[in-house]
Amino acid sequence: MASQNLFAIFRCGLLNQSPVMYSSVRFRLVGKKEKMASKAMKWAKPLREDLVSNKCETGAPEEPSMLHMVSRVKTLKGRPQREKATMFALNLTGRQNEKVVLKNTPSINQMLNKVKHLIKITPITFPNGYPEEKDFEHCLLKDNGEFVIRKEIQPIEKNVLPETVPAEKERIVMDKKTLERHMLLHLRHYRLNMEYFPARYVYKYNQDGKEYRYSKNRTSDSHWY
Repeated sequence: MASQNLFAIFRCGLLNQSPVMYSSVRFRLVGKKEKMASKAMKWAKPLREDLVSNKCETGAPEEPSMLHMVSRVKTLKGRPQREKATMFALNLTGRQNEKVVLKNTPSINQMLNKVKHLIKITPITFPNGYPEEKDFEHCLLKDNGEFVIRKEIQPIEKNVLPETVPAEKERIVMDKKTLERHMLLHLRHYRLNMEYFPARYVYKYNQDGKEYRYSKNRTSDSHWY
């Protein structure tokens, strides 16, 4: 009876439930995304203004570089024959990433435009000025296109202090600690009293050219044994 009463109560509870309506709600952000983006990038407004002002101040166009540093970044395998011929004319058929210096002329730029998807062009700049004939041995072309001049720094003789003691008259001073370390090194390598026991070399194949040693009996008492 108790189980039947519980089942009846549970059934009545299920029947008396009110239905729930589910509906999908879509939020439309038309026109709100731009406002949200403008608020999020509000901190960059002063940077944009500074960039525009700098462009206005430096209104003079940059002078084009006289030379280009060109390197091939992709393989020529499977490329059309006309592209291979253009790369051969530009001397870019060697190893990949091998750099070649070309002139900035309309004819060469037209050829580079045909294979621009296979190469990387870096303009060459001269931060230290154009080199002279005496600077050719000290020039260096970097990977970023900078052609710099590096020279050895020469000492200034005016600021050099005079030596108080000549180098020839200086004596090597050895303290007790240095001597102990030196003797310990000789002890570890078994080189104590080496001057009293000179080495006696044995030439078994007549390297010294003394054949008389072979005309005698070989005994352990001989000094040449």
